[in-house]
Amino acid sequence: MISIKKAQTNLEYFFLTLLLLAFLLPFVYNALQAAHKSHQILSADNVLNDVESATGSVYELGPGNQKTVYVKVPNGITGSVVKGNILSIDVASKQPVALVKQTTPKIVGTLPYEKGSYHIKVKSIKNDLVRIGEGLELFAITPNCASTTGMPQTIELLGDEFKTTSTLLKDGIPYATNQYTIIDLATLQFTALQSELPPKTNFEPYLLSVQNGAEVTETKKLYVYPTQNLCGTLNPTLLIESRDNSHTSIEDLTDQLSEDDGHYYTLPTNELLHLELTNTQKQGDYTLIAIRCHATGTLNLLREGTTTIVGTASCTANTWETIKLYITTPGPASKTWDIQITTKADIDYLSGWTI
Repeated sequence: MISIKKAQTNLEYFFLTLLLLAFLLPFVYNALQAAHKSHQILSADNVLNDVESATGSVYELGPGNQKTVYVKVPNGITGSVVKGNILSIDVASKQPVALVKQTTPKIVGTLPYEKGSYHIKVKSIKNDLVRIGEGLELFAITPNCASTTGMPQTIELLGDEFKTTSTLLKDGIPYATNQYTIIDLATLQFTALQSELPPKTNFEPYLLSVQNGAEVTETKKLYVYPTQNLCGTLNPTLLIESRDNSHTSIEDLTDQLSEDDGHYYTLPTNELLHLELTNTQKQGDYTLIAIRCHATGTLNLLREGTTTIVGTASCTANTWETIKLYITTPGPASKTWDIQITTKADIDYLSGWTI
């Protein structure tokens, strides 16, 4: 009898232990998840701190100086931005976390966001410009619009690791070698001639790139028109891209709207800016905007062709800042949206992100 009661008591303790474990497991799991997220954010922040510190160091030393930074990128990073004076990393979570650092010099280049260990080269390429990354690269064309009535015209390419033997390519074909000069590792200048650059049908842009042996940069667009007053009239909706979390590499910094080469789009007060994205967006997705409002104001994201506001964000006066304009209300996914700003604003680039 005593053995039966003892067995029954042990069984009761066993089931009580199971119940207690079942009760505690969610708390333990949540605590572990929170600890992991905190470590993830701290690791990502360390990456930004190390790279930001290196940009300041080489900037103070001047052009030609460089430094290599060793970083460990954690998992769960969905994207990064290197633009203007903004260095940022996005950390995935139920509510995405954006870690942002502001650099003293302007910066160009890329910051890896795939999990792994990296040696990142940080180099001063101009008095006020620092590059993050290495290898042959073309960042910008200034100006990126020319007219036949203004030719011959000097066009400057900003890049890195140009050589005296580098070749300028126009739509993949070498440009007249006697019409361009390598000024330094970061600068190539060429003369735009009517014979080399007549306006194309429908004014399609020329695609310029730089070649070192088998290595060729990505292309940048040069628009050519019959008259100068047609320059700058391009619809910025054609220059907006979107990306998703598949880590597919696409160009989200547009050619026309780039503070680094002196070009940005000025939007009058309350005028609608129409967005056409390559991917559909829905509630929870956002558009990344580099913007300088002329006064404190509000950005409203509207469903195309309506006054229905699906997301808002605020901007400060006379300061370049990177803003995430989230879609906060439910509704059908769409590739097309309108943005309305309650003050005059300069827009540097736009990039749509889907979560």
